[in-house]
Amino acid sequence: MLGVMDNSALRRKALFEGQSQRSVTREMGLARDTVRRYLATPVPERQQRRRSSPVTGAVAG
Repeated sequence: MLGVMDNSALRRKALFEGQSQRSVTREMGLARDTVRRYLATPVPERQQRRRSSPVTGAVAG
């Protein structure tokens, strides 16, 4: 499984820089099927972290 940085680098090279899938596979050392599969899947949505609410009352000590 590729990391987030590898996945974004793969997408950038193939989709934005216009490199062919074959040249991306050579450059990154991946199989063509792997590149094809990662380009076929949609980009996952970013998940927002739920922040814990701050302590507003008196803290027992």
